[in-house]
Formats: sequence, structure tokens, C-alpha cells
Amino acid sequence: MHSPRRYLMFAVTLGSGSLIGFESGYLNGVLASDDFIHRYGRCDAKGNYSLSPTTRSLFTSMLIAGALIGCCSAPLLQKSYGFRGRFILGSISLAIGIALQLIGKFEVVFILGRVLEGYTLGIISTTVPSYLIETVPSTSRGLIIGLYEQVVTVGLVTASGGNYGLSYLSGSKQWRIEVAIQFAHAILLMIAGVSNPESPRHLAKLGNHTAARTSLGQLRGLAADSPELDEAVAEVHIWLLDDTQQQQEARFRECFEGPHLRRLVLGCSMGFHAESTGIVFFLSYSTTFLAAAGITNAYLITFIIGLVMSASTLPSIYCLDHLGRRSCAFIGGTIMLIVCIVTGAIHSAAPQSAASQHALIAGSLLFIFAYASSWGSLAWLVITEAYSSRLRTYQSTISMCSYWISQWIFGFITPYMVDESAGNLGVNMMYVLAGFTVLSLVWAYFYLPELSGLTQAEVDRFLSSLRSSGFGFDSPPPGDSPDNGGGCGGKGGCEE
Repeated sequence: MHSPRRYLMFAVTLGSGSLIGFESGYLNGVLASDDFIHRYGRCDAKGNYSLSPTTRSLFTSMLIAGALIGCCSAPLLQKSYGFRGRFILGSISLAIGIALQLIGKFEVVFILGRVLEGYTLGIISTTVPSYLIETVPSTSRGLIIGLYEQVVTVGLVTASGGNYGLSYLSGSKQWRIEVAIQFAHAILLMIAGVSNPESPRHLAKLGNHTAARTSLGQLRGLAADSPELDEAVAEVHIWLLDDTQQQQEARFRECFEGPHLRRLVLGCSMGFHAESTGIVFFLSYSTTFLAAAGITNAYLITFIIGLVMSASTLPSIYCLDHLGRRSCAFIGGTIMLIVCIVTGAIHSAAPQSAASQHALIAGSLLFIFAYASSWGSLAWLVITEAYSSRLRTYQSTISMCSYWISQWIFGFITPYMVDESAGNLGVNMMYVLAGFTVLSLVWAYFYLPELSGLTQAEVDRFLSSLRSSGFGFDSPPPGDSPDNGGGCGGKGGCEE
């Protein structure tokens, strides 16, 4: 049943996730704004203002501190307020954080605003994907997470386009308008919290089965008396029965026991490798990095990078479910590796030349294309789908903490590696990214399982029944072979 309200609910939920992409891009231009640099930078002997690596690192990485707090508070908020309460709290925190950043007086105030914005990001990153996974059919997991990543990249394009357009303004308007745009995300979060149905599984766990059925019907667009709704409700009841039989209450320490630990390591390592390949570098520092490399109109190039990332996310919507998780990881990672090596080699052979600059631009765009069409969406999907329903809140929280810590690490050290006043790697940073990409490909070969085509219940059974060698995955049990839609999908990911 095609319901306008249903489409609106998903549009609002997905739209709230665009904050993650917008945050990745807006600070890029803010840090390059002349007015911002004069406010928070330091003046050298020649009278030129610049932001120190420490200031840039703090402004970038302190957001992660807030994100970690938001992630860690998610389980407590889920028990007391459900998904809707988390949306509302995120909206309030974001609005206050934006206001503090707009004050533009003292570093500590701007940093506090970034922490509060990060708190909202932490809530969103654990709430929106889990909410979407729980409220769509199992066969649509790849599709809905692909759409989610698409919306994230739309946020990035909006930020990059805003940076480019506002770069022609002067004074504080150059960066304050960009910050203020985020009030739209706060509004979207509030709408989601007020109007969206609560998660059917959360309602069922509370014993409110009538409300759970109504919520499921609204989210799936199913009539109250349809057989499809009966089947969906039965799936929720099976999950609830399994939860009750195992224990009355999920315990945090279970995340670190038996097969649950392997799932947790899978999600945490997925987040780390997705960040380590260099996406933080390209999204957070591309404007200043490209300008330092001698490229004119770095704002425009950064905007084009955002457009490429958004357009390149579209293939992942199809590929994740049809080509499989592992194939996407290998194809995308191989292209990223080749791009990094070739770009670095051209620079080494002809530094500061027109060929080097053109190679850097082309390499950046190809890297973003490969990442967005593979690892970008794959990370969110694996972090969300690999966990059992009863421990998903805890394990998603831990995995997202790992994801944000990884982003903080790479966001904090990048200025020290690239800036002329510190490591001064410049374009040689591409070799570093190539090394991390190799590690990610090795990890994917030995550890990433193939879960495409499996329902959530089949994912639970498959990952719970695995025999482990260390943290690796053994062969799928009989009946869950790759040909039957299960298993690891190949030699890699399933130790023979």
C-alpha cells in the first residue's frame, strides 16, 4: 500500500541522517574562511594569520568526544524513551550546539558547541540505521542503508556547495550562514521524534503488542488485515520469544562472550577500516590541502568531490544486495589502492608540476567514486546488520564508539602529518592511505562474511552457530551455503 504518510516518515528519518554528511563537509570551508582564521588563528612575523595544527585538530576532533557520549548514552535512552525520545533529545542538543558555534567569540565556546553537535551525531549514528533496519523487510536492508548513505552524501554536497557559494562573501557571513543551515537538521529530528511511529520491536518488548502491530503496519504500508502484516508481526513475536527464552534482560557483558564477541569485533573493525582508508582526509581537509598543493579554487574542487561522492553512492544501493558485501569491498578497495599509488608516484616523479596537480584532482575524484560506491555504504550496513536483535542496541553503540574513535584518531593526526609546520607529507600522504587500504583489503578477505540475501533471523542463526578460529569465521553450517543465500560467500571470510 502506497501511503504518503509512510513516504514522509522515511523521508524525514533518512533526511535527519544528512547531518552526518553535512558535518563532514561544512567545517572544511569554515576552517578556510578568512574571517574565521582571523578570529581563532595566530599571526606570524609577516602579519599572516593561520590556524595552528592544534586548533584545527581540536575543532575537528572534539566533535568526536560528543559523539562518543551520544553513542554511550543510546542504550539508556532506548530503555527509557525509545527511538522517538532519542530523536527529540538529539534535536535539542543540536540546536544548542549550533547556537554556541555561532557566537564566535572564544575557542572554548566553539569547542563546546562542537561537542554538543557531536552528541547529536552519536545519537543519530546509533538510532537512524537501527531504526531503519528494524522497520523495513529483511530483503530491503541493503537498499535502505544504501539510501541512508545516499542521503548522508547529499548532506555533504549541500555543505560543499554552501562553502563554495559563501566563499564569495566577506566577513563572518562566510562561515556563520553555513553553520546556521544545520538548524534545518534540528527541525527534521524534532519532526521525526514527534510524528514517526515507535519501533515495533521496542513496543513489543514493552508488552504493547497492539501498538506494535499498528506501528509495523504504518511503517510497512500494510493494511491492518493483510497477510503480509500477519507475517511481519509473527517475525517480531519470534524475535521476542527468542529474547525471552535466552534471558529476561540483555546484559552488556554478553557482547563480549562467544559468537557475540565475533560479531562485535566484525562491526568495530569494519568501522575502523572504513575510516582508515582516507575518507576523513578527503572530506575534512581537502580544501586546505588542495590549496596548499597549489591548486586554485580549491572550494570548487571540494564541491565537485561532494557531487561525485553523492552520485557514486547510487551504485551501492544496487550492488550491496546483488553483487554482495565482499565483492563490493574488494572491487572498491582495489580501485582506491591503485589510485593512491598512481597519484603518489606522479607527484614523486614531478612534484609541484601541472601533471602532479591534475593527477591529484583526478585521483581525489576517483578515490571518492570507489569509496562511495563500496566501503561508504558497506560500513553502515555491516555495523547494523551483524548483530542479534536483543543485543543490537549495545553492540551498535560499541561499534559506533569505535567508528567515531577511529574518525577522531585520523582527524586529529592528519594536520600533523600533512601541514608544512609539522610532518609536511603533502601529497605523499597518498602512500600512507595506500598502506591502510592494503590492510583493509586483507581484513576483508579473511574476516568479512557475506550476509546478502539472508533475513535477519537467518543472519542470527548463521553468525551464532559459527565455529571460530580466533576471531575468524569458519564454514557456514549445512543449509546455509552461499548457493542458498547464506554463508561467507567465498574462501575469504570463511576459514576452510
